[in-house]
Amino acid sequence: MLVTIEVPDDLRERIKPYEAFLPEIIQIGLITCEPREGSAYRSVDDALQILPTLQTSAEILALRPSTSLQKRMDELLEKKRNTGLSEGELIENDYYLDIEHTVQMVKVIMTRMLSDLRTA
Repeated sequence: MLVTIEVPDDLRERIKPYEAFLPEIIQIGLITCEPREGSAYRSVDDALQILPTLQTSAEILALRPSTSLQKRMDELLEKKRNTGLSEGELIENDYYLDIEHTVQMVKVIMTRMLSDLRTA
């Protein structure tokens, strides 16, 4: 599908170097703009806002990507297995993997901290 949009001159100049990656940039932007699904995260920022509100290890461990984020990660994984990813999709996939890794590390740290607090 071909979509034409008008953007201000200053934005045009900013996006020019990323022109080849605009579909992936829009994909990421759309996912992060969707309404939050309870304690599901769409981005690292989401996860870092949600995690401090969780009170138990079970709540922390239950934190998952949003449905749309998980769907997109699954789509990229499937495409990577079958036909390979474009350069832009590789960057997008790495971005999502970084989010997942960061969230997993914070979840480990937080569950350890909760455990330490209970044994202290």
